[in-house]
Order: sequence, then C-alpha cells, then structure tokens
Amino acid sequence: MLRDDADGLLAKAGEVGSITEIGQEARAVEFLAQVKRRAKIVDDKRKEYVAPLKAVIDNVNADFKSILLPLEEAERIVKAGMTAFRGSQDFRDAEKIRMDAEENARRSIAEASATLSPDSIEGAQAALVELNEAKADAPRTVESMSGQARFRKSWKFEVTCAGEVNRVLCRPDDKLIREAVKNGLRETPGIRIYEEVTPIIMS
Repeated sequence: MLRDDADGLLAKAGEVGSITEIGQEARAVEFLAQVKRRAKIVDDKRKEYVAPLKAVIDNVNADFKSILLPLEEAERIVKAGMTAFRGSQDFRDAEKIRMDAEENARRSIAEASATLSPDSIEGAQAALVELNEAKADAPRTVESMSGQARFRKSWKFEVTCAGEVNRVLCRPDDKLIREAVKNGLRETPGIRIYEEVTPIIMS
C-alpha cells in the first residue's frame, strides 16, 4: 500500500513539476504537501518496526564499546611512546648511522661485484657487518612473537603566523565566505554570489 502510493506520486511528479504559469504553483504546493505527509507516514512506520531492534543494537554496541575503549586507549598510549622514541635525537642519530651504513654497503657490494678483488670483497664483508650492527640499533621494522611494526614517515605542518604564509598556499575559506554573504556581501572578485529560491513546504 505505502509502496504503491509512493510509486504513484513519483510517476505524477514530472507532470506536476512542469510549471509554466503561476496558477500551476498551487497544484505543485498541494502535491508537495501530500508527498511530505506520505513521507512522514512512511518514516513513522519505519521507526515503529526498527525501534525494538535499535534498542537491542544500541545496548549491545554500548556494552562492546565500553570494552573497546580501554583497549583503544592502551593502543594510543603505546603508539605515542613508540612515536616519541623514534622521534628522539638518539634514535635519529642511530638511524642516520644505519642509512649511511646502507649506502656504504651498496657501494662496497657494487665495487666487489665489478672488480672481484680480494680487497673489495673484504671491504664489502666489513660493510655488511657494520650494516647489521647499525640495523640492530635502528631497525626499519620491529618484529615480535605475534606481530610486526613498520613505521610510515609523513610530513606535518602547523601555521604559526598566517600573515607570513605565501598567498599561493592559501585557499578560499567556505565558512568565511558564507558568513560574509550572510552579512550582505553581494559582489567580490573570484566568487559568483547568487540568490537561490528553495520552496519550504509546510504540512
């Protein structure tokens, strides 16, 4: 019944929405009032069906969320500690040593492969020993009995003085523009300001 009613109104909407004269607007308003009334009936019926289920789901979600919260907080605390450690000067120094050792090992291995001389092979072996020692102090990944951690590096930023930021890096702020238009701005370079009429149907 409700579905048939809704489909019938949808089928009629194209005809009613084709407005070519002022007298047809009253018919459109009546149609929209009926659509709004039917939509409320449908939504009320939906709520009637789902209310008992929603109460059960909300209770289950609340119970499990209370269990998850301390786990999420524990994860946050430990990850913050790992981030702080990896950002410390001591670790950064050890990481620089590891990166230099990686580059030295690459060069030494390439030289040993090219020349196959005893000195270059011995140099490559020494470079690999040095690299393994450096990796122990600043590994790229950390493995445990049941897990592994990899570390993603990303650049962040914080604006400390907006007035000094290069204009190229700025963008229009929708919130500020909306407030300015609300307060009477009607023309400004780079922005089209227009009035849109939206019917509000009361039923």
